[in-house]
Amino acid sequence: VFHSLWCLGAQRKGMVIYMNKRLLSLLLASVLSVTLITGASASSIQPHASDYLAKYTLAVVPGSNTGEVILAYSVVGTGSSTTVGVKKIEVYRSNGSYVTSITGTTSNGLLRSSSTYNSGTYIYKGVSGTSYYMVVTVYASNSSGSDSRVITTNTAKAP
Repeated sequence: VFHSLWCLGAQRKGMVIYMNKRLLSLLLASVLSVTLITGASASSIQPHASDYLAKYTLAVVPGSNTGEVILAYSVVGTGSSTTVGVKKIEVYRSNGSYVTSITGTTSNGLLRSSSTYNSGTYIYKGVSGTSYYMVVTVYASNSSGSDSRVITTNTAKAP
C-alpha cells in the first residue's frame, strides 16, 4: 500500500514538474515573441540613441500584390524632436546589387514635421520572385540639430 501511494505521489510530483517546465517554456516563448515583435531599438540599448532619436523599428515583408515588398517603420524622436521619420531608403536585391533609392519627404509621408513620432509603410514594386532588403536612414531633428542612424533590414521575397 505504501509503495502504491509513493508512486502516486511521485507521479503527481512529476506532473507538477512537467507542468512547471511547460509553464516556464510558455513564459519564455511569450517573452521572446514580444522581444522579436518590438524589434531592435535604440532604447533597448540605452535610454536614448541620441539627443534626437529615442527608438526605431523596421521590417520588410512580402506585399499582397505581385512584385511588392513592404517596409514597415516606426521612428520615435525624443521629446524635443520636431521632424522625425525615414530620410532615405536604398533598395537592394538579396545578392547585394543596388536597385534604387527613395528620399523621404513630408510629401511622401516618410518624414513628419511638428511631431516626435512617425510610423507607416512604404511599398516597393519590384519583380515577382525576387528577394529584397533595404538600407534605411532614420532621422530626427529640432532647432538645435539633428541625428540619423542607418539600419539594414531583413530580406523579404516579393510574391
